[in-house]
Amino acid sequence: MPYSLLAQNITDQIMEEQAKLGYDEREIRLYYPLSSLCHITGEKMSVSQMDAFLQGFPATAESTLGRVRHTLSDDRFCLHIPASGVKWVHDHTPENTFIHQLVHKITKPGCTMQDIEQLFRAHGTITVRPMVSDEFDTLIYFEQGPDRYYYCFRDDGFDISYHRFLPGDYVDFGY
Repeated sequence: MPYSLLAQNITDQIMEEQAKLGYDEREIRLYYPLSSLCHITGEKMSVSQMDAFLQGFPATAESTLGRVRHTLSDDRFCLHIPASGVKWVHDHTPENTFIHQLVHKITKPGCTMQDIEQLFRAHGTITVRPMVSDEFDTLIYFEQGPDRYYYCFRDDGFDISYHRFLPGDYVDFGY
């Protein structure tokens, strides 16, 4: 199960990147602190335990994400996703997903937070909360919906930007 959760997170990250930047069939690198990998897998591990866990991941993901490899610097892991894995995500995930719709909506001139909330509500039951942060104004997440991420938005009056976190990462960052 933890390997499938990691594969899903990698796929989610690649989908978001492709929604924002377009498809580019090149290797990508995804960086994760140990705490994020523990949140993804649902397993509390030390750096050495996570390193050992990640040694077994490529065999489980090779048919979809290709031969994923990882490197480690202190407690930060870098997962190298080969071009074949990036292509697999592009070829096997529909563009009409929530993340594609969100990226499309947020880049339209005149987009408002009400427009964004409406998009979220069209996909499930949500919670919306104001945030007291120098970085973000509004938190939205699905109670029931297409994903488990926490979306933090910043409306500066000209543009709306967002960042999404796993719930555990959100808590760790103290937002």
